[in-house]
Amino acid sequence: MHLNECEIEKITRLATEVATKTYYELAKQENAQLGRKLRHNTIKLLKHYSQLQSYVDNAITDSTQAEDIWLDKSVVKVNAIVKSKEKTALMMRHVNNMLDIYAEKCSGKQFKYCECMRRYYIDGETLEEIAESFPEKPDVRTIHRYIARGIEELSVLLWGVIGLNTKLS
Repeated sequence: MHLNECEIEKITRLATEVATKTYYELAKQENAQLGRKLRHNTIKLLKHYSQLQSYVDNAITDSTQAEDIWLDKSVVKVNAIVKSKEKTALMMRHVNNMLDIYAEKCSGKQFKYCECMRRYYIDGETLEEIAESFPEKPDVRTIHRYIARGIEELSVLLWGVIGLNTKLS
C-alpha cells in the first residue's frame, strides 16, 4: 500500500492533534494532582500547627541541652534534632506570616474565610460551633465552603507560583 503526499499530510496532522491533545490532558491531570497535594499539605500544616509550634518552642538547640536526655551524648541525634528544629522554625515563621497576611486581606470583607479556616483547623472547633458563633447563623455548608476557599487562598500564599498555577485545577 502506497500513500500519496496528501494522505501522509492528513495522517501527520491527525497524529499531531492527538498527541497535542493527549499531552495537554496529561498536563492538566498532573496540575490538578499537584493542586490537591498542595491543599493537602496546607491542611496538614494547619491541623498540626499547635504541635509544630510547640516543637519549635521546646526542641533543643545544641548538644549542651542534650546532656540530660542522652547519656551517650550522640552528636548525630543532636544534630538531626537541631536541623529539624531549624527547618520547622523556618516553616512556622512562613506559615505565621502568611496567616497574618491572609487575615489582613480578609479583615475588610464580609466573608470569614480566614477566620473559619483558622478556627476549624488550628483551634479545633466544629463546623457547627463556628456557624453558631456568627450573628447571621450561616449554614454548616457555608462554613465548609468558607474553609475550603480559605485553604485554597492560603495555599497560594504558602506555596507561591506553584500554588497559583494549580489554583484553577
